[in-house]
Amino acid sequence: MRRPDPQTLLLISSAVTLGFTIWLHLNLQPRDFGTYANVDERKAAFITYLCPLIEEQNASARADRDLVLQAHAELRESGDIGQAILDLGKKYSLTVTVPPDVLITRLLRRVDQLPDALVLAQAAIESGWGTSELYTRTHNLFGRRCFYASDCYSPPNSTIEYRRFPSAGDAVAQYFRDLNTLMPYKRLRDLRAQYASDPRRLAEGLSAYSSRGTHYVRQVRRIIDDNNLRAACGVG
Repeated sequence: MRRPDPQTLLLISSAVTLGFTIWLHLNLQPRDFGTYANVDERKAAFITYLCPLIEEQNASARADRDLVLQAHAELRESGDIGQAILDLGKKYSLTVTVPPDVLITRLLRRVDQLPDALVLAQAAIESGWGTSELYTRTHNLFGRRCFYASDCYSPPNSTIEYRRFPSAGDAVAQYFRDLNTLMPYKRLRDLRAQYASDPRRLAEGLSAYSSRGTHYVRQVRRIIDDNNLRAACGVG
């Protein structure tokens, strides 16, 4: 078989490079939901886009929780926990030098899923259903501030700095980490321990998320109800 000449190989390489560059640009750029003139179509596209990202984080939380439950059972038998649980404690921002039973109890409060409807409602509010300037420039779906990160963004005529994320998936992952670990959302985690998957009940724990307090909680609940978000990701 005749080998391609160097010029042909160069053209093939250039085409592959160009194709990859276009793919990278399309996948790293925030999805532009402002192109949808119809509001219902825009909301549907936004939900379809986010549901797999939410499920990815919930699947990770389920896997982590299974480890904790297994360690809880083993603790009763052996009185000890493995390194994996200590690493999990660090992942969820817990002090791991406490007694094993205390660490397990604290992990069980932090390591769990978040209702799809709750995540969707907050993303819709904070990003204007994927049309806000903050989202389209930074992938920041949840209005997360920039306190420790180095890559920050300040909207025009604003002194507030917001996190810039490499992708929407990274923004969703950070949102999960924040709600599962930060002190202002302890109330939400306590409610989750009681009401598990009820997004309206868990919304009560979001009064610290916004300076609007209880008004924000009511808005989250209204978005959930008005858009039937309980079943939006295929789970009723």
